[in-house]
Amino acid sequence: MHIDPVQCPGRQGQKEYSEQPDLLAQLKGEGKPVPYHVAESLCQVKNSGIPKGGWTGGDAWFGSVSACVHLKKIHGVDSTFVVKGTANSYLFPQQVLQAVMRSRHPEYPQGKWVVMTTEIQGVKLTAICYAWSKHGLAYFITTMGNTRLSIHKYKSRYQGLYGEVVEVELDRPEILHFVFVLLPLIDNHNKLRQAELGAEKSWPTKDAWTKLFVAIVGMAVVDLFCLYKYHFTDKYEKIDVQEFANRLTTPLEEMKRVRKVLPKAIRNEASIGKLIHYQTMFGTSTKNVTPKQKIGKHARGKKGSGSQGTCWICRLHGGQYGCDMERGWTTFMCADCGTPICAETTGRKFHKIVKFSSCYDYDEHKTSCHHAVQCDGKRKHRVTAQLRNEVQSLYGLW
Repeated sequence: MHIDPVQCPGRQGQKEYSEQPDLLAQLKGEGKPVPYHVAESLCQVKNSGIPKGGWTGGDAWFGSVSACVHLKKIHGVDSTFVVKGTANSYLFPQQVLQAVMRSRHPEYPQGKWVVMTTEIQGVKLTAICYAWSKHGLAYFITTMGNTRLSIHKYKSRYQGLYGEVVEVELDRPEILHFVFVLLPLIDNHNKLRQAELGAEKSWPTKDAWTKLFVAIVGMAVVDLFCLYKYHFTDKYEKIDVQEFANRLTTPLEEMKRVRKVLPKAIRNEASIGKLIHYQTMFGTSTKNVTPKQKIGKHARGKKGSGSQGTCWICRLHGGQYGCDMERGWTTFMCADCGTPICAETTGRKFHKIVKFSSCYDYDEHKTSCHHAVQCDGKRKHRVTAQLRNEVQSLYGLW
């Protein structure tokens, strides 16, 4: 098996085979390189160790006439792909196949197929249009197999006139039966990883590389789960992927988490040396005078009470350590970025547990290496559930 995530065009163009001359463009006398999906298909076949004379297949992202021709000419590997839309439909007779299908079977096309063959660069190709329902057409390109009637029927289920489930058996060619048996394996693998294992939901993150790492770990666990169920069926037949993951992680020790801070040499303490009175987005540090404050002999010139904001650190750690308060009101903010920070002893549960009198003494805003916590010159004001979970799991004090 070979894992190679598809990246942006700039990165994809740096991979192997990306500079391979396009054999189809040479027919027109052009010197273009192969498309990205063709280069990716060539890399997958080579790095997966598929021998000459083997077979590979894939969905519509990989499927094109160009992919089949290059795989056969360069690696000697046969292939069958789904062709969908116009992105990879160069030289594929999709409109002609559709017209022939509608002409031959105008009323009941389901279970019927139309075939066209050709040869490009010495590679024999077969284009197939298959009607899996009255209005649904699927297109395929292949360099192997036959289109004779298969002994295995395709079971189509749909909702009947009165809401009942109707099941009918449809004919299909042998090559499509072979493909339809293998292609769902990828969907089943993704279902095990995303829905049942759910590693990406358990480790939420905003970092793209961390998310990619978690996805690859999930792939590795599911791959191992499938291998064990295949080779040790009697022992692992009745357990699911979550139970299998629990057995894998049993020998691991619980990590002792500590507060992650920046090294003292690169801390930004010079510019975050003090707190100032809180100011709103409009630059005001006091509230409007209420009608009650206007009454009395000292009412002339009286200002409203100080403006307040909700402490950023309290909001991030709200609900942790048994603390019920997610918002801590404060009249102070960071002088550098304007983020509200607690500066006085408040007696909140969070302050007692971390053994600091205030969030400013806790100095996480000064020293943290997390982008959402540290002072970066920008005012922080919006906390999401995902951000709170990430900070509590990675940067809490245990």
